[in-house]
Amino acid sequence: MGSLELSANHFRAALARHQMEARTVVDAPSANATHHQAGASIRAFPLSQGVTPEALPRPAKSYQQLLREEEARQRLQAEDAQGLWALPPGADGVGDDGGGEDGATE
Repeated sequence: MGSLELSANHFRAALARHQMEARTVVDAPSANATHHQAGASIRAFPLSQGVTPEALPRPAKSYQQLLREEEARQRLQAEDAQGLWALPPGADGVGDDGGGEDGATE
């Protein structure tokens, strides 16, 4: 999201908040309608200048993709910290039901 789109989003939210306070909106349907009207009026200005939000540059990766990559990075970092031959939780026999090597109880 570029600076133009961020500015428009911020201005749309500020305009909607101002209109809601001026009209003393208290219910959800009226609030939704006010936000929709503010969004439509804000979108009309860049369109009048020949700029459409769809034509603005997009980031190379989506937010969800960045989150998945960060989770994978953290998972690999944790695996590296444990070492190559780390046992999965519970595989070392500690904390099991007290059985012998084969896990059987008497």
